[in-house]
Amino acid sequence: MLTDENGATYSVSEEYDALTQAAITKDTAMQDEDTFICEHNPSPSLVIAKVLTTHSIPREDQRLNIFQTRARIDGKSIKVVIDGESCHNLASIKLYEKLKLTYIEHPHPYHVKWLDDNGTIQIKHKVNISFKIGPYQDIVKCDAVPMTMCHMLLGRPWQYDKGALHDGTSNQYSFKWNDKTFVLQPMTPSHVITSNITSLPKIKQAKDPCEMSGERVNH
Repeated sequence: MLTDENGATYSVSEEYDALTQAAITKDTAMQDEDTFICEHNPSPSLVIAKVLTTHSIPREDQRLNIFQTRARIDGKSIKVVIDGESCHNLASIKLYEKLKLTYIEHPHPYHVKWLDDNGTIQIKHKVNISFKIGPYQDIVKCDAVPMTMCHMLLGRPWQYDKGALHDGTSNQYSFKWNDKTFVLQPMTPSHVITSNITSLPKIKQAKDPCEMSGERVNH
């Protein structure tokens, strides 16, 4: 249940169930032998993500949303953002600490200032992330960074390597991989809200502050 500033309450579960059923019907109609629809992974989150504040009655179009989905790694669910304006593929330090992945020395270390409020940070390591979004499986080499907005960010390098095309209206990414066509579908605002509500008790226990709505990565 959500409560707005006027005290009115709204049920997320009923709207979420209806939207899920509509999405299943739509995906069945779109599916064919050569095209694979890749939705977010519904498993529990591997790392506690900070909550994105949002309106109590969301718009279900993608006009105000960056691409968000959930991928699967070793039976765990991680939050993934695709942002073609980022010039690097990035992975959260917490992610590879949890997965006990191996560091790779970065061939060209660089500094950034936009990841936190503590000043310039040097990016010195890379890590290989093996993940799955629906039927799409891949391994992506990411720079290891201390970010909190997601566990993995696929930037311009991923989009270039896959030849991925972004549809601005549907917010979907489509590309060919291993002679098959994949369509990555974003989470709807209702999916995002439900995911955040599920994580809210753990986040409060960890005393993590909330992220602002619409936060994105920019260089």
